[in-house]
Amino acid sequence: MLMDYHLHTRFSFDGEQSLEALCTRAQALGVTHMAVTDHIDGPTHYGLLDIQDPTAYRQAVDAARKAYPALTIHRGLELGYRVDYWDETLRRIEETEADYLLGSLHLVEGLDPYEPAYFAGRSRREAYAAYLDALEDALDHLLPRVQTVAHLDYVSKFSPHPPLRYEDFPRQLDRILQCIIDSPAALELNTSGYRRAPQGLPGDDILIRYRELGGRRVALGSDAHRESDVATHYGKALASLRRAGFSAVCLYGPQGWQEVSLDALTLPPEEICFPGKL
Repeated sequence: MLMDYHLHTRFSFDGEQSLEALCTRAQALGVTHMAVTDHIDGPTHYGLLDIQDPTAYRQAVDAARKAYPALTIHRGLELGYRVDYWDETLRRIEETEADYLLGSLHLVEGLDPYEPAYFAGRSRREAYAAYLDALEDALDHLLPRVQTVAHLDYVSKFSPHPPLRYEDFPRQLDRILQCIIDSPAALELNTSGYRRAPQGLPGDDILIRYRELGGRRVALGSDAHRESDVATHYGKALASLRRAGFSAVCLYGPQGWQEVSLDALTLPPEEICFPGKL
């Protein structure tokens, strides 16, 4: 058994893989449960970052379910929260008939922390504080709806500074983590962080605090935009979870989340042979 609940295809503006290639790769790696979570982010200077044809998206996932019966495939969306686009976001959820929603934050004061411009003129603390303030507002809208809160410390992913630490904003992070715990949503351990740094998103310290506060729901997601990144660095992710005191991850189904022992997961061969490989 293996899950990957954060995957992108060419239906996303930044996806490089076809849905067929994604499913073929996932099945070859032993993934049994997955969510296709293409973007709903609204207009930016990049252009419109939404799925362009919701009907085609819905039909493509339905076709993949028939073509890959061994895979449990959720038709999902990654909702990049924006207050000025929320009504349109809700409409697009209905259009795609999504059954799995990721909640995320990509824009803060009109800038994406993916871009150097976000950090220009801001200290490390200022950059992270602005992101967390926006995240608190985003969660007020996202948590009643989403199954997972994605890459909680996304601001760290492309930062020129050391990553966000729990000790930087303990009271605010406690509020954020408690909001997730009090909701039906899971906290994502996003393994894309390992592609740039020695930690996932979030890092061990935030995972430890999440568990101390009573958090138990953790979902695995690779945030893969290309085939080669599907279900990668899971060996590191499981090691991080164990260090934080977790013995299980979550599997999503018709009844919501259920726990699955870490020992029940079957890692891809390269992760078993090279658990520390970057």
